[in-house]
Amino acid sequence: MFTSLSSGPRQDHNKISRGYYRTNDETTERVCHLLRPKNPDEKMVIFDPCSGEGIALLAVKEHLGERCTTYGIELDGERYVSSYNKLDKVLHGDSNYLVASAAWAGLMWFNPPYGTAKNGNDKTFRLERQFWGSHASRVIPGGVLVAILPDFLFYREDAQMADFFSRYLEPGTWSIYRAAEDQFKQIVIIGYRRHKTENTVSEPDVKLRNLLLNQQDALPDLPRKAVDHPYLVPTSKEPETFRVNSVTKETVAMVLPKDKTFMREVEMVLQAEYSSHQRFSSVAPVREGHIPVLVAAGGLDGFVQDDSGHYLVRGTVMTVLHVDTKGSLEAKKQAKENASQKPETRVDTGKNLDGYPVQSTVSDHSSQITTITTRKHETHIMAWDIRNHFDLITIE
Repeated sequence: MFTSLSSGPRQDHNKISRGYYRTNDETTERVCHLLRPKNPDEKMVIFDPCSGEGIALLAVKEHLGERCTTYGIELDGERYVSSYNKLDKVLHGDSNYLVASAAWAGLMWFNPPYGTAKNGNDKTFRLERQFWGSHASRVIPGGVLVAILPDFLFYREDAQMADFFSRYLEPGTWSIYRAAEDQFKQIVIIGYRRHKTENTVSEPDVKLRNLLLNQQDALPDLPRKAVDHPYLVPTSKEPETFRVNSVTKETVAMVLPKDKTFMREVEMVLQAEYSSHQRFSSVAPVREGHIPVLVAAGGLDGFVQDDSGHYLVRGTVMTVLHVDTKGSLEAKKQAKENASQKPETRVDTGKNLDGYPVQSTVSDHSSQITTITTRKHETHIMAWDIRNHFDLITIE
């Protein structure tokens, strides 16, 4: 049930250096001893705003039962792919730009990146606070919060986080434990979100705030077996809105084989784009030499349709100048000495590699130095067959 999260010492170190502190297996298992569904036959939705590899949230789902649905979002591409294969609904993108409804999750597993960053004004802020501000509203009133955070965050780095938690959790319902492993000095905070009264500001729970700010007393260990009075995860609903306004190659690679409607939506978008642009018919058959001009002008960029099918075409054209100078060092030295003299110039006309005439300038200093400039167009075209699972078509 609790598969190892380790990717090896080197990869684990690289993840930690980016602020990624995974929830270790034993901590996840012991937290599950504190959880139970309130209504096992009714739907529960749980959410992780930094789903990582998805193993922790999957373990919680397996513990709560088949009526549990998992939602997550992950920034790292490799971890997103891992999450996608384990959780029910996962997005690939920046969690702080998630567009999602408020008050829908029955449980939030909150283990954000640890560390600091700078904003546009060059001011430093804690990542934990940024993620808390973005996602604290996802939990329904009476829902369960499981927060796994470094202990020093509250008494050394950001004292206001202690105030946030003391106003968020229902007084008398919370518990604080030491994580099963002490490598990252983590604590586990569990409690119910308050039922807010309209037009009133929640008073802080002074006991909770003081404990987070001082932490002089030793915190208890997480239980090794199921407790008699667990936290009950309430019935909850799936969010009306849950999206990021971007599409990554990892998302397409995961969604395309499973979502039958995806191709139809892509085709509709392309058809709308195609119909919004006026296209002109060629007065004569298009020859190979016209392709660079068509690509550069956008005529072969976008949605293309012919009798054989529908295609998505993307093309680029680049003009390349190749300069070749021939002559001996003595000739070049002589040319430099005679720089004040007007060189004799002649114009040759030839053809470049595209079949176009090109002008080459030959400067003659006693016919010892020759400079040849060749201009050619390099055209790169990629096309995908929309009707055939977006197969890439090679165009020479």
